[in-house]
Parts: sequence; C-alpha cells; structure tokens
Amino acid sequence: MNIYNRILLAIDLGEHSGEIAGRAAYLAKALKADVCLLHVLENVPEDYPADVVPPESMDKLELARERAHDRMAEIV
Repeated sequence: MNIYNRILLAIDLGEHSGEIAGRAAYLAKALKADVCLLHVLENVPEDYPADVVPPESMDKLELARERAHDRMAEIV
C-alpha cells in the first residue's frame, strides 16, 4: 500500500521549474500518485519595472496572472 497519494509541488516559475516539475512527475509515476503544482503570485507593485510596458486596458494583477498562467503552461 502506498502512503503517498498526492505530491504538492510549490514552484517559483523560474528557469529550473520545468526540470523540478519533471522530477516530481517521475516520482509521482513511481508512487502512482498525483502531482499538484502551486504558484503564489507576489504582491504586484504599484510601479512596473523599466523593462515592462503593460497594455493600457489590462490591470496589474491581470497581467501578473496572465504571465504566471503562460509560464505554468510551458512547464506542464
């Protein structure tokens, strides 16, 4: 009997997140468990960094969510 049914993987969406998610998937397969990825959005600053130009119609939180969603899709 397997005591691990689920693996919760908290990721920062950084450059190594894909590799780490792959390792979690490998472990989950060996354990016949499910993997749940978790990413928490940071507090969105009032001022954007100099290299980010947000669309006028999009609020800051929506932009952060969209970026996180796109990066998560790359990893999965």
